[in-house]
Amino acid sequence: MKQTPKYSSAQAGFSLVECLVAIVVLTVIMIGVFSAVNKAQGSYRVENRKVDTTQQQREFLDQFTRDLHQAGFPTPASQGLPTPVGGFSGITLFPTSTDLTMQGDVDGTGVATIEYVYNPPNAPTCGCLQRIVNGVPTTAVENVAPPSAQEIFTGYDISGGPPVNLAAIRSVRITFTVQSGNDVNGAPIVTTITGMARLPNNN
Repeated sequence: MKQTPKYSSAQAGFSLVECLVAIVVLTVIMIGVFSAVNKAQGSYRVENRKVDTTQQQREFLDQFTRDLHQAGFPTPASQGLPTPVGGFSGITLFPTSTDLTMQGDVDGTGVATIEYVYNPPNAPTCGCLQRIVNGVPTTAVENVAPPSAQEIFTGYDISGGPPVNLAAIRSVRITFTVQSGNDVNGAPIVTTITGMARLPNNN
C-alpha cells in the first residue's frame, strides 16, 4: 500500500501573514529609497540652475567691465572737440542707481552710446537688465530682483567717495540679485553678484 509522504514544519511554505509583512517592509524600504533619489535629483536640478544663473551674471559683469574700460575713448580732444567743463569720464548720464549711460568705441567701429537699464518686474520687459547700444536693446540678465535699498550701479571718485559730477567718476560698482525659481523646499533660489570696474582717466 502506497503511503502519502508527510512534510515536517521546516519544509512548509510562507504563510499569508508572513508574505504580507514582507511586502509591507519592502514597500517602506522602496518608499524611502525613491524619496532619497527624488530629493537628490531635485538638489541636482537646483544646483544646475544656480550654476547657469551665476554664469549669466558673470557674463553680464564681464560685458559691463569691458564697456566701462572703453568708455570715453576716443577722448574729445583726440577728435578735435573741446573737452567738457570739468573733464570727461565717458559716462554721460547717471540719473539713478539703476540706469547708466556711457559713450566710447567699445568694438573698434566708432563711438557708440551704451545704456545699461534695469526694468522692474511690472515693466513690459519684466524684471531684467538690458544693454542698449545705439538704441538697440538686448536683454542681458533676466529675473532680476528689485534692488530695494541696494543700488545696482554706484559711482565712486578717485578717493573712493561719492563723485561730485560725472567727470569725477573713476569706478563703478555693480550689484544685482537674480531669483530663478524655487529649491526643493519651496524657498526661492537667489544669487547675488557684485563687481567693480574702473574707468580710464580721460580728463
